[in-house]
Amino acid sequence: MSNGSGTRTRPKPWLSRESRKTSVNGERGAGVVSLHPHRATSTLFSNFLLVPAELARAIKEKGHENLTAVITPRQAQRADDQGRRSIDIPVGRMTDKIALPARAFAELGYRPGDPMQFRYDGERLEIATVTTSLAEQIETCEIDDAGVRIPPGWLVQAFTGAPDTVHHIESGIQSAEYYVDQYNRHGGGFDDVERVLDFGCGCGRVLSRMPAKEGIDYVGVDLREDALQWLRATLPHGTFVAGTEMPPLDLQSGSVDLIYSVSVLTHLDRERERAWLDEWFRLARPGGIVISTFRGEDWVEQFTLENQRRAIQQAWSANNGFCYQKHRYWEGIFPAFYSGTYQTEDYVRANWGKHFEILDIRPPAETPNEQNTAIMRKPA
Repeated sequence: MSNGSGTRTRPKPWLSRESRKTSVNGERGAGVVSLHPHRATSTLFSNFLLVPAELARAIKEKGHENLTAVITPRQAQRADDQGRRSIDIPVGRMTDKIALPARAFAELGYRPGDPMQFRYDGERLEIATVTTSLAEQIETCEIDDAGVRIPPGWLVQAFTGAPDTVHHIESGIQSAEYYVDQYNRHGGGFDDVERVLDFGCGCGRVLSRMPAKEGIDYVGVDLREDALQWLRATLPHGTFVAGTEMPPLDLQSGSVDLIYSVSVLTHLDRERERAWLDEWFRLARPGGIVISTFRGEDWVEQFTLENQRRAIQQAWSANNGFCYQKHRYWEGIFPAFYSGTYQTEDYVRANWGKHFEILDIRPPAETPNEQNTAIMRKPA
Protein backbone atom coordinates (compact mmCIF):
# COMPACT_ATOMS: atom_id res chain seq x y z
CA MET A 1 0.00 0.00 0.00
CA SER A 2 1.05 3.63 -0.42
CA ASN A 3 0.16 6.76 1.52
CA GLY A 4 0.38 8.87 -1.61
CA SER A 5 3.94 10.09 -1.03
CA GLY A 6 5.63 6.92 -2.15
CA THR A 7 6.12 5.55 1.36
CA ARG A 8 4.79 2.03 1.84
CA THR A 9 2.28 1.60 4.64
CA ARG A 10 0.17 -1.18 6.08
CA PRO A 11 -1.86 -1.68 9.28
CA LYS A 12 0.34 -1.27 12.34
CA PRO A 13 0.22 -2.77 15.85
CA TRP A 14 -0.81 0.26 17.87
CA LEU A 15 -1.18 0.82 21.54
CA SER A 16 -4.50 -0.60 22.56
CA ARG A 17 -7.26 1.87 23.36
CA GLU A 18 -7.36 0.68 26.96
CA SER A 19 -3.62 1.24 27.47
CA ARG A 20 -4.04 4.89 26.48
CA LYS A 21 -6.62 5.77 29.15
CA THR A 22 -4.25 6.56 32.00
CA SER A 23 -4.41 10.19 33.07
CA VAL A 24 -1.50 12.61 33.28
CA ASN A 25 -1.47 12.04 37.04
CA GLY A 26 -1.25 8.28 36.59
CA GLU A 27 -4.77 7.51 37.86
CA ARG A 28 -6.90 5.56 35.42
CA GLY A 29 -9.96 7.50 34.39
CA ALA A 30 -9.03 10.60 36.43
CA GLY A 31 -8.44 14.11 35.11
CA VAL A 32 -9.28 15.73 31.83
CA VAL A 33 -6.45 14.31 29.71
CA SER A 34 -6.12 10.55 29.25
CA LEU A 35 -2.37 10.18 28.97
CA HIS A 36 0.21 7.89 30.53
CA PRO A 37 2.60 9.97 32.71
CA HIS A 38 5.62 8.81 30.69
CA ARG A 39 4.08 10.41 27.61
CA ALA A 40 3.76 13.68 29.51
CA THR A 41 7.53 14.27 29.66
CA SER A 42 10.08 16.05 27.51
CA THR A 43 13.74 17.03 27.53
CA LEU A 44 14.79 20.60 28.31
CA PHE A 45 16.74 22.29 25.52
CA SER A 46 18.86 25.37 26.22
CA ASN A 47 16.10 27.97 25.98
CA PHE A 48 12.88 26.10 25.31
CA LEU A 49 10.79 23.17 26.43
CA LEU A 50 8.56 21.25 24.06
CA VAL A 51 5.10 20.32 25.31
CA PRO A 52 4.42 16.61 24.62
CA ALA A 53 2.41 16.33 21.41
CA GLU A 54 -0.73 14.68 22.81
CA LEU A 55 -0.80 17.06 25.77
CA ALA A 56 -0.41 20.10 23.53
CA ARG A 57 -3.39 18.97 21.47
CA ALA A 58 -5.50 18.52 24.60
CA ILE A 59 -4.61 22.01 25.83
CA LYS A 60 -5.58 23.56 22.50
CA GLU A 61 -8.87 21.67 22.46
CA LYS A 62 -9.68 23.03 25.92
CA GLY A 63 -9.75 26.53 24.44
CA HIS A 64 -8.12 28.53 27.24
CA GLU A 65 -8.19 32.30 27.03
CA ASN A 66 -5.07 32.26 29.17
CA LEU A 67 -3.03 29.38 30.46
CA THR A 68 -0.61 29.53 33.37
CA ALA A 69 2.39 27.22 33.32
CA VAL A 70 3.91 26.72 36.76
CA ILE A 71 7.51 25.54 36.78
CA THR A 72 8.77 24.09 40.07
CA PRO A 73 12.45 24.72 40.86
CA ARG A 74 14.55 21.59 40.62
CA GLN A 75 15.26 21.45 44.36
CA ALA A 76 11.60 21.89 45.36
CA GLN A 77 9.60 18.67 45.24
CA ARG A 78 6.52 19.65 47.26
CA ALA A 79 3.15 20.33 45.68
CA ASP A 80 2.64 23.69 47.42
CA ASP A 81 3.31 27.06 45.82
CA GLN A 82 6.39 27.94 47.84
CA GLY A 83 9.38 28.63 45.64
CA ARG A 84 7.48 28.33 42.40
CA ARG A 85 7.73 30.57 39.39
CA SER A 86 4.54 31.21 37.47
CA ILE A 87 4.59 32.00 33.75
CA ASP A 88 1.51 33.27 31.91
CA ILE A 89 1.31 31.91 28.36
CA PRO A 90 -1.23 33.57 26.02
CA VAL A 91 -3.17 30.82 24.31
CA GLY A 92 -2.52 32.41 20.92
CA ARG A 93 1.18 31.68 21.39
CA MET A 94 0.71 28.32 23.07
CA THR A 95 1.55 25.84 20.34
CA ASP A 96 3.93 23.13 21.43
CA LYS A 97 6.77 25.13 22.96
CA ILE A 98 7.54 27.10 26.12
CA ALA A 99 10.37 29.48 25.33
CA LEU A 100 12.39 31.26 28.03
CA PRO A 101 15.89 32.72 28.19
CA ALA A 102 18.39 30.03 29.14
CA ARG A 103 19.19 31.90 32.37
CA ALA A 104 15.54 31.61 33.47
CA PHE A 105 15.74 27.83 33.43
CA ALA A 106 19.19 28.00 35.05
CA GLU A 107 17.83 30.14 37.89
CA LEU A 108 15.31 27.39 38.58
CA GLY A 109 18.15 24.86 38.82
CA TYR A 110 17.68 23.23 35.42
CA ARG A 111 20.24 22.46 32.75
CA PRO A 112 19.85 21.50 29.09
CA GLY A 113 19.15 17.80 28.83
CA ASP A 114 17.12 17.53 32.04
CA PRO A 115 13.97 15.38 31.74
CA MET A 116 10.80 17.29 32.68
CA GLN A 117 7.38 16.06 33.85
CA PHE A 118 4.11 17.79 32.84
CA ARG A 119 0.84 17.67 34.74
CA TYR A 120 -2.37 19.23 33.44
CA ASP A 121 -5.67 19.29 35.28
CA GLY A 122 -7.68 21.11 32.63
CA GLU A 123 -6.96 24.53 34.10
CA ARG A 124 -3.27 24.75 34.86
CA LEU A 125 -0.07 23.25 33.48
CA GLU A 126 2.51 22.19 36.07
CA ILE A 127 6.09 21.37 35.14
CA ALA A 128 8.79 19.84 37.34
CA THR A 129 11.76 17.53 37.11
CA VAL A 130 11.20 13.83 36.48
CA THR A 131 11.81 12.23 39.87
CA THR A 132 11.61 8.53 39.04
CA SER A 133 14.73 6.63 38.00
CA LEU A 134 15.09 5.14 34.55
CA ALA A 135 14.87 1.67 36.12
CA GLU A 136 11.51 2.62 37.66
CA GLN A 137 10.32 4.02 34.33
CA ILE A 138 11.25 0.75 32.63
CA GLU A 139 9.13 -1.15 35.15
CA THR A 140 6.09 1.13 34.82
CA CYS A 141 6.19 1.93 31.11
CA GLU A 142 3.46 1.21 28.57
CA ILE A 143 3.63 -1.96 26.53
CA ASP A 144 2.07 -1.90 23.08
CA ASP A 145 0.08 -4.61 21.33
CA ALA A 146 3.28 -6.03 19.82
CA GLY A 147 4.77 -6.50 23.29
CA VAL A 148 7.27 -3.64 22.89
CA ARG A 149 7.96 -1.38 25.86
CA ILE A 150 7.43 2.30 24.99
CA PRO A 151 10.15 4.73 26.13
CA PRO A 152 9.16 7.92 27.97
CA GLY A 153 8.70 11.06 25.91
CA TRP A 154 11.85 12.76 27.22
CA LEU A 155 14.02 9.88 25.97
CA VAL A 156 12.19 9.68 22.65
CA GLN A 157 12.75 13.41 22.10
CA ALA A 158 16.54 13.10 22.36
CA PHE A 159 16.52 11.09 19.12
CA THR A 160 13.52 12.33 17.15
CA GLY A 161 13.48 15.99 18.21
CA ALA A 162 9.97 15.78 19.66
CA PRO A 163 8.41 14.11 22.75
CA ASP A 164 5.93 12.23 20.58
CA THR A 165 5.70 8.54 21.47
CA VAL A 166 3.00 7.87 18.87
CA HIS A 167 5.31 9.07 16.10
CA HIS A 168 8.12 7.04 17.69
CA ILE A 169 6.04 3.89 17.30
CA GLU A 170 4.68 4.56 13.82
CA SER A 171 7.92 5.74 12.24
CA GLY A 172 9.87 2.89 13.85
CA ILE A 173 7.56 0.29 12.33
CA GLN A 174 7.70 1.95 8.91
CA SER A 175 11.49 2.27 9.05
CA ALA A 176 12.02 -1.36 10.00
CA GLU A 177 9.80 -2.46 7.12
CA TYR A 178 11.72 -0.16 4.78
CA TYR A 179 15.15 -1.54 5.71
CA VAL A 180 14.03 -5.15 5.44
CA ASP A 181 12.47 -4.38 2.05
CA GLN A 182 15.63 -2.65 0.79
CA TYR A 183 17.76 -5.59 1.89
CA ASN A 184 15.42 -8.00 0.14
CA ARG A 185 15.78 -5.93 -3.04
CA HIS A 186 19.53 -5.40 -2.99
CA GLY A 187 21.14 -7.77 -0.50
CA GLY A 188 19.91 -11.23 -1.42
CA GLY A 189 17.08 -11.83 1.05
CA PHE A 190 16.62 -10.94 4.71
CA ASP A 191 16.12 -14.59 5.67
CA ASP A 192 19.86 -15.09 5.13
CA VAL A 193 20.96 -12.16 7.33
CA GLU A 194 23.21 -13.01 10.26
CA ARG A 195 24.15 -9.60 11.68
CA VAL A 196 22.49 -6.16 11.51
CA LEU A 197 24.06 -2.95 12.83
CA ASP A 198 21.84 -0.02 13.86
CA PHE A 199 24.38 2.81 14.00
CA GLY A 200 22.81 5.48 16.18
CA CYS A 201 20.11 3.18 17.57
CA GLY A 202 18.80 5.63 20.16
CA CYS A 203 16.23 4.00 22.43
CA GLY A 204 15.26 1.43 19.82
CA ARG A 205 12.78 3.26 17.61
CA VAL A 206 13.74 1.07 14.64
CA LEU A 207 15.61 -1.82 16.23
CA SER A 208 12.69 -2.80 18.46
CA ARG A 209 10.58 -3.26 15.31
CA MET A 210 13.03 -5.37 13.31
CA PRO A 211 12.09 -9.07 12.90
CA ALA A 212 13.10 -10.96 16.05
CA LYS A 213 14.29 -14.04 14.19
CA GLU A 214 16.51 -16.71 15.66
CA GLY A 215 19.99 -16.56 14.21
CA ILE A 216 20.10 -12.78 13.61
CA ASP A 217 22.54 -10.83 15.77
CA TYR A 218 21.24 -7.29 16.15
CA VAL A 219 23.84 -4.77 17.31
CA GLY A 220 22.87 -1.28 18.43
CA VAL A 221 25.40 1.53 18.88
CA ASP A 222 24.67 4.87 20.51
CA LEU A 223 26.39 7.67 22.39
CA ARG A 224 23.79 7.91 25.18
CA GLU A 225 24.14 5.45 28.02
CA ASP A 226 20.52 5.96 29.18
CA ALA A 227 19.30 4.77 25.77
CA LEU A 228 21.52 1.69 25.97
CA GLN A 229 20.29 1.03 29.51
CA TRP A 230 16.72 1.13 28.22
CA LEU A 231 17.48 -1.29 25.40
CA ARG A 232 19.44 -3.75 27.53
CA ALA A 233 16.45 -3.99 29.85
CA THR A 234 13.70 -4.12 27.23
CA LEU A 235 15.06 -5.74 24.07
CA PRO A 236 16.28 -9.30 24.61
CA HIS A 237 17.34 -10.00 21.02
CA GLY A 238 20.04 -7.33 20.77
CA THR A 239 23.60 -6.48 21.77
CA PHE A 240 24.19 -2.84 22.67
CA VAL A 241 27.52 -1.06 22.43
CA ALA A 242 28.54 2.38 23.68
CA GLY A 243 29.33 4.66 20.77
CA THR A 244 32.52 6.68 20.48
CA GLU A 245 33.44 9.93 18.80
CA MET A 246 35.78 8.15 16.39
CA PRO A 247 36.20 4.51 15.27
CA PRO A 248 36.83 1.67 15.67
CA LEU A 249 33.99 -0.38 17.08
CA ASP A 250 34.77 -3.69 18.73
CA LEU A 251 33.25 -5.74 15.92
CA GLN A 252 34.87 -8.14 13.49
CA SER A 253 35.70 -6.89 10.00
CA GLY A 254 33.36 -8.08 7.26
CA SER A 255 30.81 -9.41 9.75
CA VAL A 256 27.74 -7.22 9.12
CA ASP A 257 25.13 -7.93 6.44
CA LEU A 258 23.09 -4.75 6.89
CA ILE A 259 24.13 -1.40 8.37
CA TYR A 260 21.54 1.34 8.66
CA SER A 261 21.96 4.76 10.20
CA VAL A 262 19.28 7.41 10.66
CA SER A 263 20.32 11.04 11.14
CA VAL A 264 23.90 10.46 12.30
CA LEU A 265 25.95 11.70 9.35
CA THR A 266 23.59 14.69 9.44
CA HIS A 267 25.46 15.87 12.56
CA LEU A 268 29.16 15.14 11.93
CA ASP A 269 31.95 17.21 10.42
CA ARG A 270 33.82 15.95 7.39
CA GLU A 271 36.64 14.29 9.36
CA ARG A 272 34.22 12.23 11.44
CA GLU A 273 32.02 11.47 8.45
CA ARG A 274 35.00 10.05 6.54
CA ALA A 275 36.16 8.05 9.55
CA TRP A 276 32.79 6.38 10.07
CA LEU A 277 32.34 5.65 6.35
CA ASP A 278 35.72 3.91 6.52
CA GLU A 279 34.52 1.96 9.56
CA TRP A 280 31.26 0.93 7.90
CA PHE A 281 33.30 -0.29 4.93
CA ARG A 282 35.47 -2.34 7.29
CA LEU A 283 32.48 -3.87 9.09
CA ALA A 284 30.27 -4.66 6.08
CA ARG A 285 30.67 -8.02 4.44
CA PRO A 286 31.39 -8.05 0.71
CA GLY A 287 28.01 -7.46 -0.92
CA GLY A 288 26.60 -6.08 2.34
CA ILE A 289 24.06 -3.25 2.30
CA VAL A 290 24.60 0.14 3.96
CA ILE A 291 21.73 2.64 4.24
CA SER A 292 22.23 6.15 5.61
CA THR A 293 20.19 9.33 5.67
CA PHE A 294 21.46 12.78 4.79
CA ARG A 295 19.97 16.24 4.30
CA GLY A 296 20.23 17.19 0.65
CA GLU A 297 18.87 19.89 -1.63
CA ASP A 298 15.20 18.93 -1.45
CA TRP A 299 15.33 18.51 2.34
CA VAL A 300 16.92 21.96 2.73
CA GLU A 301 14.36 23.48 0.39
CA GLN A 302 11.46 21.97 2.33
CA PHE A 303 12.54 22.23 5.95
CA THR A 304 14.71 25.35 6.37
CA LEU A 305 13.97 29.06 6.53
CA GLU A 306 15.32 31.39 3.85
CA ASN A 307 18.30 32.74 5.82
CA GLN A 308 19.46 29.30 6.90
CA ARG A 309 18.90 27.91 3.42
CA ARG A 310 21.03 30.66 1.90
CA ALA A 311 23.85 30.01 4.39
CA ILE A 312 23.80 26.28 3.62
CA GLN A 313 23.84 26.89 -0.12
CA GLN A 314 26.78 29.29 0.22
CA ALA A 315 28.69 26.68 2.21
CA TRP A 316 27.89 24.07 -0.43
CA SER A 317 29.33 26.35 -3.11
CA ALA A 318 32.51 26.89 -1.11
CA ASN A 319 32.98 23.27 0.04
CA ASN A 320 31.97 21.09 -2.91
CA GLY A 321 28.51 20.31 -1.57
CA PHE A 322 29.34 19.87 2.13
CA CYS A 323 28.08 22.12 4.95
CA TYR A 324 28.78 21.70 8.66
CA GLN A 325 27.23 24.35 10.92
CA LYS A 326 28.49 24.45 14.48
CA HIS A 327 25.72 25.25 16.98
CA ARG A 328 24.58 24.54 20.55
CA TYR A 329 21.12 23.19 19.79
CA TRP A 330 21.96 19.73 21.21
CA GLU A 331 23.80 21.08 24.27
CA GLY A 332 23.39 18.74 27.24
CA ILE A 333 21.90 16.03 25.02
CA PHE A 334 24.81 15.06 22.78
CA PRO A 335 28.54 15.92 22.76
CA ALA A 336 29.72 19.28 21.44
CA PHE A 337 30.84 17.88 18.06
CA TYR A 338 27.22 16.92 17.32
CA SER A 339 25.89 19.80 15.20
CA GLY A 340 24.23 20.36 11.83
CA THR A 341 25.44 18.81 8.55
CA TYR A 342 24.01 19.07 5.03
CA GLN A 343 25.29 17.29 1.91
CA THR A 344 24.27 17.65 -1.72
CA GLU A 345 23.42 14.54 -3.70
CA ASP A 346 26.47 15.13 -5.92
CA TYR A 347 28.67 15.24 -2.81
CA VAL A 348 27.22 11.96 -1.53
CA ARG A 349 27.71 10.23 -4.87
CA ALA A 350 31.29 11.51 -5.20
CA ASN A 351 32.44 10.93 -1.61
CA TRP A 352 30.34 8.11 -0.17
CA GLY A 353 30.72 6.48 -3.57
CA LYS A 354 34.45 6.13 -2.91
CA HIS A 355 33.55 3.49 -0.33
CA PHE A 356 30.38 1.91 -1.68
CA GLU A 357 28.40 1.34 -4.83
CA ILE A 358 25.52 3.84 -4.74
CA LEU A 359 22.44 1.81 -5.61
CA ASP A 360 19.81 4.49 -5.11
CA ILE A 361 19.18 7.86 -3.49
CA ARG A 362 15.63 8.60 -2.41
CA PRO A 363 14.07 11.99 -1.55
CA PRO A 364 12.57 12.65 1.89
CA ALA A 365 8.98 12.17 0.68
CA GLU A 366 9.75 8.59 -0.36
CA THR A 367 11.40 7.41 2.84
CA PRO A 368 10.00 6.86 6.34
CA ASN A 369 12.52 9.13 8.10
CA GLU A 370 11.83 12.40 6.22
CA GLN A 371 15.43 12.73 5.09
CA ASN A 372 17.25 11.88 1.89
CA THR A 373 18.38 8.26 1.98
CA ALA A 374 21.37 6.68 0.25
CA ILE A 375 21.17 2.92 -0.36
CA MET A 376 24.66 1.49 -0.89
CA ARG A 377 26.45 -1.81 -1.30
CA LYS A 378 30.00 -2.84 -0.48
CA PRO A 379 31.57 -4.32 -3.61
CA ALA A 380 31.76 -8.11 -3.51
